[in-house]
Amino acid sequence: MTEHQKTEDLLDIRAAAALLKVSETSLRRWTTAGKLPCLRIGGRRERRFRREDLVDFMSANASSPGSSHPGSAASIEDVEIPWGQHVCAFYESDRGFGKIGIPFIRQGLERDERCFVVAGNAVWDELKSDLRKSCDDFDVRHQAGQLTRRNASTNPAEVYDYFEDAFLEATRSGATRLRVLGDMAAFLDAGSSIAALLEFERRYNETLAHRFAVISVCQYDARRFSGLGVLGALKCHEDTQRYPLARFLGI
Repeated sequence: MTEHQKTEDLLDIRAAAALLKVSETSLRRWTTAGKLPCLRIGGRRERRFRREDLVDFMSANASSPGSSHPGSAASIEDVEIPWGQHVCAFYESDRGFGKIGIPFIRQGLERDERCFVVAGNAVWDELKSDLRKSCDDFDVRHQAGQLTRRNASTNPAEVYDYFEDAFLEATRSGATRLRVLGDMAAFLDAGSSIAALLEFERRYNETLAHRFAVISVCQYDARRFSGLGVLGALKCHEDTQRYPLARFLGI
């Protein structure tokens, strides 16, 4: 095979991103970090990818959100939520967040699943305090990295990038089931606009939420979001419509 033929067989970054269904920015980040091999071609050192490397990368990070086994689904208000679901919940009191959030994360910890929380300081401190009371080895699990907290951001796209990398890393490390709990008001506190937040939700819903074996619960403080904001949240979480909505009102 000639050098020209070899180059012709390589995928450029746009084609590689389309194959993996990720952004070109993500590919640049992974190649720079050494997570995904690539070749540098020409004087501009443009990235080129072997198809077999991309297939291997997908296989190494593959998950099966549709698969299930006894006791593996999450229970939210007595409703079984299977893997690969992205739902939203609403609350209207200071303690409303924990009504769904605390048992959701506690169950994940007890089942040795990797759990992620996006929340501001006050909500995070309250969540930790309640989990310590109901989960005897909470601090051990937390320190071992089974539960990770991520701050919100004025630019929700940064949080998307975080989860994309975190899910890949967790899967590569052997985690087979993931949980995400988000307090979406934290984004408003960080200075994000509702439009930017909903764009993050839409993007997450179309990619990560159904690509990995993850159950994602995004909670909205109904006191902080307008009617249009709540409507937008419901549109970004069509999985919620599979279940009785009353179960997701953590008042």
